Parts: sequence; structure tokens; C-alpha cells
Amino acid sequence: MPPVATLLRRQHSAGRQYWTGAVLVLLLSAALRLWDLGQSDLWTDEILTAGRVHGSLADLYESLLDVGNQAPLYYLLMRLFPRDGDFLLRLPSALLGVINVALLMGVVRGVYGERALALQAGLLLAVNPLHILLSAQARYYTLLFGLALLGSYLFLRLLRGKRSRSIWTAFVLVHLLAYQTHYTALTLAAAQGALLVWFWLQSRWRILPRTDNLRDTSLIRPWFKAQLAAGLPFAVWIVVIVSGFEPSGYPYEVQRVTGSDLPVSLLNLLTGWHGDVWRWFLLPGLLTAGIGLALGLYAVVRCWQPEDVYWCIVVGGPVVAMFALNWLKGVQYRDRYFLVAAYGLVIVFLVGWRRFPSMVRWGAVGVVALTATYLIVYTYHTGAQQRTDWTGTAAFVMKQSQPGDRVLFEREMTRDAFARYFDGDEAVLRGALVLVGNEDRVAAFRADAARLWVVYRTRSEDLHRQGWLEDSDPLQTGLSPLSDWLVENQARITNTYTFDGVTIFLLAE
Repeated sequence: MPPVATLLRRQHSAGRQYWTGAVLVLLLSAALRLWDLGQSDLWTDEILTAGRVHGSLADLYESLLDVGNQAPLYYLLMRLFPRDGDFLLRLPSALLGVINVALLMGVVRGVYGERALALQAGLLLAVNPLHILLSAQARYYTLLFGLALLGSYLFLRLLRGKRSRSIWTAFVLVHLLAYQTHYTALTLAAAQGALLVWFWLQSRWRILPRTDNLRDTSLIRPWFKAQLAAGLPFAVWIVVIVSGFEPSGYPYEVQRVTGSDLPVSLLNLLTGWHGDVWRWFLLPGLLTAGIGLALGLYAVVRCWQPEDVYWCIVVGGPVVAMFALNWLKGVQYRDRYFLVAAYGLVIVFLVGWRRFPSMVRWGAVGVVALTATYLIVYTYHTGAQQRTDWTGTAAFVMKQSQPGDRVLFEREMTRDAFARYFDGDEAVLRGALVLVGNEDRVAAFRADAARLWVVYRTRSEDLHRQGWLEDSDPLQTGLSPLSDWLVENQARITNTYTFDGVTIFLLAE
């Protein structure tokens, strides 16, 4: 047996290697999230963020009430930071993305007690293309990711019997903040509740063998009380929203899922592969990812460790449920909705490779990380990270417009996006018209215009890729009020100009 001094030196060396690796992972994650941060144009949801954080609190409340599908915390926090310009507006989300990586490493080490496993989890998230792209948007995703991950960790601490007052207080506070960030945080309560219900069923009937570690029901009652406390402000917010919400009737096209969309979503959440990019050298990484997830599911069923079961529920539940709801009821399905639970998929993958030798584990992680790195570099190299080219759109109209021309937009948000990047005669914007809410004025507006520029934002969003369907045709009914109007006036369209995420129609008599 080695002497104590030798063991201490080895432990110190291992700790130093871990912290060196952690710093390198964080530097990599920061570089990828700050890359091109302020160069690509804001897309329309980010324009909505800009309006909410620059306007008054009354305007913020009115905007949230008008949409009805979001909570206020992210926008209130954004008002505390510098936010002039695209870079500063996106910077908090990018920095939170780096913090997400650090938090995941801490959680994995805290749950499993393995430094190598923590570094592997951090590396996979650091190069995860979907997380990187959403970190570079002025949206709530990375805030929600961090709160959900921290809430999951606190739940697992409670599950292990660590039930001090400070743990309970932190549990309630984190979940309260998560619920006030976005409604999808409720999947946390659903996953935790599902696991505790499973505990209760096992304690009564022992549904499956070898699952004695899933029978502790002592947490159910205090957990339920804590969730009630955390959910009370959210319930008040929902009452306020429902009492003041008036559906606008604004249509949204729903793309229906197919059988292949479910595995593509899982691969996208883990590797960033969304099905549109194919190179032969991506195959090893995609196969390794798929095998790892299958091995992870097998390990969960084989051992039934509560932590591992929870990770499966927290990621599998929302993805499968939304897939079924889209297929049956036409509910919107987007991979970015599942980022709140993507950490669960990373951990399930690592659990699958955990029982293999260290070299094999690192090899599997390395292949997947290289695949993800290629995909995110390819995305930035091709400029695909920019969802909507408002700069090109505004510059084109500014250059081509003539005295007497008018511009028609569908919604105020589209007009605001165009105006943010328009550097021409302000009279063009002052004389513009928004279709929604002004339908009775459009005919006279068109008659007064020498020529009419119609700015149409693409409506058909890709299920997996952060962008638009390339073969989307705006000249069809049922997509939006503006598409219906364009179909009615199709005979007057003289020219069509296409930009990323935007189509411009020129109408003349």
C-alpha cells in the first residue's frame, strides 16, 4: 500500500488536473459563445426582447399580456444590465451559457463524485451546437437551463436525505425563479412528481424487481408543499394573464412530426446534428451518440438508480409528450423548447459509457465532441447562425425605393426589426403601415402608393434547425394574414426578392 504522502500527492495532482481541465473547458465554452455574438442580426423574438427591456414596465407588462405565453423574470433581469446594441443585448445570455457549463460540471461531480465524468459532461455541453446557438440569442434559454439544472440537483439532494432548512429554502427559491422564467419549467415538477409517484407505487406493489431503492415515500408530502410554495407566484401570474389575455387569432403554421423526428431531436440535443448537414465523417459521432444513449437507457433499467431514472424522465418526458401532442393535436414542436432538459440527455449518454474503461469513455466523448465542434464551426462558417437578414433587407429597400413608394409590414414586431437596421430616409418608416389591426386601411394605403414594398417574414420554421424551411412558399393561404393578402393581390406582384428569413414583394399597378 502506498504511503500516505504518496496518496496525498496523487490526490493533489488529480485535483490540479481537474481544475486545469475545467478552466480549459470554460475557456472553450466562452470562445464559442462569444464568437460573432453581435455580428448577426437579431431575429424577431430577440426584437421582442429588445422592445421589452428598453420600454417602460407598463409596456413590458402589456407585451407579455398580449402574447400570454411567457413569464417576466428574464426581461426584468435584463433591465439591470447594459443593453444598447446587439452585442450587449445578447451578452447576458452568452455569459449564462458559460455558467451553465460550470454548473453542469459541479452537478455531475456532486451527484456521481467523479472528476472525469464532470469534465466529460462540461466538454459535451461546451461544444453543444444547440446550446451555443441559443446562448447567442437575447432570449431566456440559458437562464432557464441553469435554474432547471440547479433545481434538479437540489431535488436529488433531497432524494438522498439531505433535507436541511437551507436545502429546502434553496429548492423553493430556485423553482420559484424557474417558473417565473418560462412555463416549460413546469416539466421539472412533472418529472419530479413522476419519480415520486413511481416510488409510491413501488412501495405498495413492487411493480418491478430489483427496485428496492425506488421505494422511499418520505419525500412526497414535504416536496408537494415546497412545490406549492414555489408555484404560488406563478399561479398569481397565470390568473393575471388569463384575466387580461385576448387571443389575437393570429395563425401559426404547425409542421407535423414524422417518425424520424424523434431520434433527430435527441441527436440534435446531444450533438447538434439536425438532419440537414451530412458528411461521411459525421457517422462515427452520430453512431457513438446513439449507442451511448441506448447503453444509458439499458444501465438505468438494469440498476434503477434514482438519479439515473430521474435524468431519463426529465429529458424523455417532455420530448415524447410534445412529439405525441404535435402528432395528435397539432401543438408546436421545436427542439429549442427542450433545451431546458438537455443536461439530462448528456448525463444519460455518459451513464451509458460509464462502466467502460477510461480510455473508451474518453474516446466516445471525444468523437461526439469533435462531431459537435465541426457542426457548430460549419454553422458559423456558412453564416447559418443568422436566422433573419434584416440588414440586407433594409439596405435593399433603402437603395431601391423611390419617392412615393410605401412599405407594408404584417406586424409591429416585423416593422421594429426592419427599422432597427434601416439607415435611410425616416419618411419611409413614417409612411409605412402594419397590416394586422389596420386591415380596413390597406386598400387606400395601396392606392396612394406609387409602388408598394411588402416585407414578409418567413413563417415556416424548421423543427430542428434554428432557421426556416428553405422551400417555404409565402404565396399560399392560411399561413398568416399577410400571406392571405398577398395571394389576393398576386396579380400586382412585379418582383420578388429573397433574403435569409425574409421575402420582399414589389407591387405596382
